[in-house]
Amino acid sequence: MGDSCWLTALLRLLLCQAAFTQSADMRYLRYDGRRDSGEPLGAGVGVGVGVGLNTSTNSGDLLFEDEGDPSLGLEEMLVVRGQEVVLECEVAEHVQAIPGDDSVEGEVRWFHDGTQVLGDLRVSIMWTGRLVMSHVISADSGVWWCHRSGRPGPRRRLLVTIAPERPFLMYAGAQLALDARLTTREGNSITLHCVVEGGNPSPSITWLLATHDVTPSSQVRSEWRETEGVFYTVSNMTLNTVDKQHHNTTVACMVTHPALPVPLRVPLRLNIE
Repeated sequence: MGDSCWLTALLRLLLCQAAFTQSADMRYLRYDGRRDSGEPLGAGVGVGVGVGLNTSTNSGDLLFEDEGDPSLGLEEMLVVRGQEVVLECEVAEHVQAIPGDDSVEGEVRWFHDGTQVLGDLRVSIMWTGRLVMSHVISADSGVWWCHRSGRPGPRRRLLVTIAPERPFLMYAGAQLALDARLTTREGNSITLHCVVEGGNPSPSITWLLATHDVTPSSQVRSEWRETEGVFYTVSNMTLNTVDKQHHNTTVACMVTHPALPVPLRVPLRLNIE
């Protein structure tokens, strides 16, 4: 009996450890106090996709959970990959120098996630202490701060966003052309898939039937692709029954993202026989 209990306890411990490892590999976005996990999608578009949530595109809601404690109250800067970024080194007069710091008077040092930043072809530190990145890359995301004469300045979190590719619609396993026309019989049920490749954070997807918002009848899931540093997002929308009143009606998938100046719209016109 004692050996059996010992083996049971060991098995439970191993299972818990495996579950923890899996959860640690997931990426999460913070928005409205809820989380959307980067669980893998099914092998085919829309296969095995459960009900999800569209992620927020508010700049204050785009912090990955593994990038820091939101309670720290750091200023967050939302930028687009490839954009020029300028950071000023502003240190209040009352701030005391860090004990043991070997900076000379007037010297400015910049740090990114705890590592001192040295100037290169892409990153320049001006004599005024200003740091200029000619074009930011994904690796620039993180916490930045400076020291002036050994006195630390405020910390800022840089969030580098990546614009998604042009979205497209799929129906019955086939990709539809832009501004396509879908012919179906009255009384049929149709399911459309809006596919968005790339983007970080994951995009927000809404659906319109003519002028009516039918997003509540849709499902959306995002898969985090570690090697590319982007999300792969699919939203499924089902019209349970189409009838003659839907003839010549436009269904549109709308994609919004912090890195896009305007939402991307993918329309489809219905032809009901």
